[in-house]
Amino acid sequence: MLTKLQIVQIEEKDLPDATALLIDLPVGRAADGLDVGRFTSPIATDWGFFHTVELNLPKVVEFAARRLGQSQAQRVAEGANQLRHAMEAVPSRSAGEREPGSARESPGANCRGGRLRGLLLVV
Repeated sequence: MLTKLQIVQIEEKDLPDATALLIDLPVGRAADGLDVGRFTSPIATDWGFFHTVELNLPKVVEFAARRLGQSQAQRVAEGANQLRHAMEAVPSRSAGEREPGSARESPGANCRGGRLRGLLLVV
C-alpha cells in the first residue's frame, strides 16, 4: 500500500492498485490484511513520506467514488479512514528530534489539530 501512496505526483494510473488493496484486505492489526502498525511505522519518522501519504489517501477515496459502485467505494472510504486514524496516532517528533539541518515539520504538526484531523474521507 505504501508503495503506491508514496508517489509524490500520483496519477490516475497509480490509484487502482491502492483502491483494490482497500477493497480486498481488511485494515487492522491482523497479518492477513493491511496492518496499521506496519503501515504507520515507516512514515512515523519521515515527514515527507508522511505528508505524501496524507495527500494521496484522499485521492484514492475520490478515485473509488468516481469509478466504483457505492458499496465498494464505501469500503475504500472506511479502510482509508482507518488508515487516517492510525496516522493520527503516530507519535510526533519534537523539533529537537529532527535530523540535523532539517527544516521540515514533524508528522504531528499536520495531524494533531492540523489538516489531517479534520479530513473525513467519505463518499
